[in-house]
Amino acid sequence: MQHAVPAGRRRNGGSAGLGDGCRGRALRRCGLRRVVSPANFNGAGQVVIAGARSAVERAMALAKERGAKEYWICPSSAPFHCQLMQPAAEGLERTLHDVAVQPFDIGVITNAEADVNRSAERVKALLIEQAVRPVRWEESVKKLVALELPSGH
Repeated sequence: MQHAVPAGRRRNGGSAGLGDGCRGRALRRCGLRRVVSPANFNGAGQVVIAGARSAVERAMALAKERGAKEYWICPSSAPFHCQLMQPAAEGLERTLHDVAVQPFDIGVITNAEADVNRSAERVKALLIEQAVRPVRWEESVKKLVALELPSGH
């Protein structure tokens, strides 16, 4: 994933305390000519964004201006979980091509869909998709909590 983008030119940042609509407008405004998009929906209003360094920095400044309770620039080495990771997704696809995936005994909640996957045939596609789609952590945890475990577990 590190090889997908030049070092130092991409960035991740996060904010907490802005409404969903405000975040969407802020990202569109900051990303007019550069990539910036949600990378993680962590919960409790906390969203991590990823993209071009200048667009992420503009979005963080706008979050502060719009009253974000907190905001930060993440020290990660690449803009994970956004379209800039497409080269990494393609490399992952090549790597996974010959990997055998065994049938599941139980389902797995995927961060890309925030839903249960019980199909071994979908594992590779979901892993590849995860490289370029935001992590839906809050929804994934809510899904897990909502599942009823069979008796004896």
